[in-house]
Amino acid sequence: MPCNVLIDSESVRGPSEYEQTTPAELEVFDLEPELVEAMRDAYWRYMDYLELVIPPFDGAQAEKDQKEYPGYLVTKNAERPVFENSIAAQFMSDMAGLPYEQAFRFCIKVELAQWRMGLLNVQKRPPIPSKPNKTKQN
Repeated sequence: MPCNVLIDSESVRGPSEYEQTTPAELEVFDLEPELVEAMRDAYWRYMDYLELVIPPFDGAQAEKDQKEYPGYLVTKNAERPVFENSIAAQFMSDMAGLPYEQAFRFCIKVELAQWRMGLLNVQKRPPIPSKPNKTKQN
């Protein structure tokens, strides 16, 4: 896990360190600065739990968490686990004692940072259809 959780600006964010947090993100997402490091650690613990990090940061902890807390593993008809912000936030809250709202905001912040960095495969929205021509009625 990266050392610098709080960074001065977006320009110093590492290439895949989307969990790093800027002062602007603290303000926009109403995050409590003293919780950011714990939220980062809990976030990565959940990523390990889902086996989305290779190699895992702590494989033994992930195995233990999977056995003790199977309810946080969501697959939704997929072979691989699915990451959902609300479930991740609940895991972070339950495992690390973090306020759920703070954990959820942190997950949204991370997701948007990933999107800005081009790391998410987001489906494009369909184009807006042309405005229909109105016909005059006499």
